[in-house]
Amino acid sequence: MALQVEVLLHMNDLSFSAHPKRFLFQNIHLTIFKNDKIGLIGDNGCGKSTLLKLLAKKNTATYDPSKIYYIPQIELAHYQSDELLFTFLEKQYSEWWEILEKLEQCFDMSLAPDLPLKALSGGQWVQLYIAMGLVFKPTIWLLDEPTNHLDLDAKHQLIKLLQTAITNFVLVSHDAHFLNLVTHKIWAFESSKISCYSGNYKEYQTQKAAQLQAQKRQYEAASKEHKKAMSFKV
Repeated sequence: MALQVEVLLHMNDLSFSAHPKRFLFQNIHLTIFKNDKIGLIGDNGCGKSTLLKLLAKKNTATYDPSKIYYIPQIELAHYQSDELLFTFLEKQYSEWWEILEKLEQCFDMSLAPDLPLKALSGGQWVQLYIAMGLVFKPTIWLLDEPTNHLDLDAKHQLIKLLQTAITNFVLVSHDAHFLNLVTHKIWAFESSKISCYSGNYKEYQTQKAAQLQAQKRQYEAASKEHKKAMSFKV
């Protein structure tokens, strides 16, 4: 008897339109299983970030980071505040110092609690949000371009975390090498739909190339048959 894999989240007929006559995606059916490590890929503007935002609120009236933890792309313009770091963290988690301890443990980075938020770099925000997630221990992680702003050392640490400590995730990235190291499933946007491929990005490319080659052979065979049929009519 085949082993049953636990379903963590299932999406049926998911659609999104920013314009009445143009859907970013339409009638999507997706499932996240336990231990899934998924790379979400596609052209810029196809709806990757929008999909992650929708998943973050799926089946909940409000965003709950203990169930689904969403890390957006970091835009520093949104963080130009004089609010102190510990005040910000206290709003997220009562024992806020544990987040700073996790940050130092995982990324060897120390931040002063009285640091104003506007003093943090993009890379520091990414690492802080990762540390926060490790404290929250969510069921599913959603990460939008997590390697943006990270230096090489921090990126290596993130790769280690995604290979070991962080399970059940969907992440957006354009970095093929990064995707090859941390994912074992690819969701690819294709003409406002999403196709699912097993394996990392390199294996996806192999499957996609074989798929295109098969389509080409089918087209050539159909064209040949059409020409043959037309010749009999002449």
